[in-house]
Amino acid sequence: MKNMLRLILVVISAILVGGCTAGNYGKVTRSLDVDDIFRSGTLPADYRYYYTGEKDYPPAILGIHNDYTLQSRSWTAVEPDSGQLAQWRTYFSRSKDRIDYVARQRLSFAGYSLRDGTGREFGMVYSLYPWIVATFPEENVVNVYPPEPYRKGRAN
Repeated sequence: MKNMLRLILVVISAILVGGCTAGNYGKVTRSLDVDDIFRSGTLPADYRYYYTGEKDYPPAILGIHNDYTLQSRSWTAVEPDSGQLAQWRTYFSRSKDRIDYVARQRLSFAGYSLRDGTGREFGMVYSLYPWIVATFPEENVVNVYPPEPYRKGRAN
């Protein structure tokens, strides 16, 4: 009976550990180069662009390389022209050290580089929030979840 109980616990543990490690996740890295791209207002042409939230005041903007397809209902496609870029750049500068009462901290826009499981860069995010998750349901198909704040005192 004791051995059977141990066997059951080992099997359940293996299932839980396997479930937590399963999945094809990307890697997110803070990037000063992405900061420079969005602050300059000159976006690379080989990316498709998306925003989340309001078009003129988005908490995050996503660029996905043309070799990848975004699979998500949380992002809205946009082809930013010079007027839109000027609007965003003004919003970025006004948002510096913005107080976010959900995150209970001051926030500023920051750039992040997105890489797939092989280390190849597939995208970039310019966001007020640092919690970014990307998964790959199929080859060259990516799902980037909208960034969220780290919540102090709570597990994310």
